[in-house]
Amino acid sequence: MRRNTAASLNPADLLMTAGTVREMVPLDFPFVPGTDDLAGTVTKIGPGTHGFEVGEEVFGFGAPPSFAAGVGIPAVTSGALAEYATFQAGPYLAKRPSKLSAVIAAALPSTGMTGLAVLDRGRFQPRETVLVIGAPGGIGSVVVPLLARQCTVIASGAEPDRDYLRGLGAAEVIGYRDSDLTQEVRPASPRRRGRGGEPRADGRGGHRGNPDAAPRRTTA
Repeated sequence: MRRNTAASLNPADLLMTAGTVREMVPLDFPFVPGTDDLAGTVTKIGPGTHGFEVGEEVFGFGAPPSFAAGVGIPAVTSGALAEYATFQAGPYLAKRPSKLSAVIAAALPSTGMTGLAVLDRGRFQPRETVLVIGAPGGIGSVVVPLLARQCTVIASGAEPDRDYLRGLGAAEVIGYRDSDLTQEVRPASPRRRGRGGEPRADGRGGHRGNPDAAPRRTTA
């Protein structure tokens, strides 16, 4: 069991509590909302549990029973939006580093896991130029700094996001609201000349497993 310090509120929570997806995700009551990430303190350890101790700060991804059954994944928590919650020790729970605040930790697991999946599937190579669409979003904010370690990142966003994206490591920032993205990317990406295609990562997200969040190689 853990005492929650922070938890994410996700679109799925709003849809479920409004009854919009009642046919896809029928709720078993009593129901505790909180379908995603949370951070807190371990207050009690169940029998046979190893790797965690009472008092440790942890964070992770959670899926309560009704939500998990509806989308076909294992249930790992009783619900994140509560003062106390049970949480299954396993690959979705980790010790929170002292330099990582509880608030940031409670927004990281889902976007972080999705961002890592994007990078793994994209197989981006050193010195490639990569366009990240929806870069200021949760997934984009994870993908940009990781890509910037070895690639030249062109990020799409709004003008107020420019300094933020530059700080994440983007070499170029393109305002999607007042620019033709294709025309802006051509001169900014020298590797496009004569190559016919460049990596593009879509950071707009969606639910985990959504193909729209997957990287694609496109021709411009």
